[in-house]
Amino acid sequence: MFDIDQELKNLPKEPGVYLMHSSDDTIIYVGKAKNLKNRVTQYFKGVKNHPPKVAAMVSHVAYFEYIVTDSELEALMLECSLIKKHMPKYNILLKDDKQYPYLKITMQDDYPKMSVARKAANDGARYFGPYTGTNTIYNTMDIIRKIFKPPTCKKVFPRDIGKGRPCLNYHIKNCFGPCTGNVSQAEYKNVFEQICRFLDGNHSELKGVLREEMLTASKNLEFEKAAILRDRLASIERLDEKQKIFKTNTDTDTDIIAAVSEGGMSAAAVFFVRKGRVTGREAYELANTDDSNAGELTADFIKQFYVNAAQIPDEIILQCPIPEQELIE
Repeated sequence: MFDIDQELKNLPKEPGVYLMHSSDDTIIYVGKAKNLKNRVTQYFKGVKNHPPKVAAMVSHVAYFEYIVTDSELEALMLECSLIKKHMPKYNILLKDDKQYPYLKITMQDDYPKMSVARKAANDGARYFGPYTGTNTIYNTMDIIRKIFKPPTCKKVFPRDIGKGRPCLNYHIKNCFGPCTGNVSQAEYKNVFEQICRFLDGNHSELKGVLREEMLTASKNLEFEKAAILRDRLASIERLDEKQKIFKTNTDTDTDIIAAVSEGGMSAAAVFFVRKGRVTGREAYELANTDDSNAGELTADFIKQFYVNAAQIPDEIILQCPIPEQELIE
């Protein structure tokens, strides 16, 4: 038989994570503490002063367990992982957590390729994103194909250079045709370097490079190449006119987060800003948010949203201060 009063006396005064269990062994709440003894004891003392949600949780606790950590920061990370794993009934939960895709460019290869990746890996490739859903990333890829016309076939370069006839995409000018043997490895890679500049948001730098290459091609009487570069430059300039600029002259990646609770429902929204441009936004439903204010909702959302993130932005802008902001930072 678990004796709560006795177990409270045995709690250490160290940082750690505590897990509240119901009588059927279900984990109903996970929390972290700088001092386990003080924090857990608070739940079972002065119950009448607890908010309704906390009082309801305590009334269902049959026993608790705890894990001692070396620091409060380690406790925070463990808390995030355990909440994500067990989805406890009384924790604020991110109900529709999603894995966002990345655009992968294998720049470590002599002949790079572009593809969609579910996670960013440390494999030498360039990863761009995350993008808010597959529609967004495929639209981005369509724009890249229209502007830069990279090969989309299954041919492997340099193995397949000069083998077989060029495909229809080459003949309708939707591919720059490396398979023809008329494109050097340096020229091929240069196109993908331009694609990376484009995805980085360095459009001013890219446009400068394209103008210089266009003028050089024209002086060398390579008029077909100059025309391709001219069209590429014009496409980027038209795209720039349509894109919303959040702030200029910055290389900072930023997420903007706000949360709201009304009428028994709660949600958080994130706007993704990459290199000064708004690349997308997403909304998330939050559960078990009774008695929680905007700061508490935002703090719990951030901890769950970023715990397994492949990339974290340089800056996160919030609507209000949040609990334990320094620790979360």
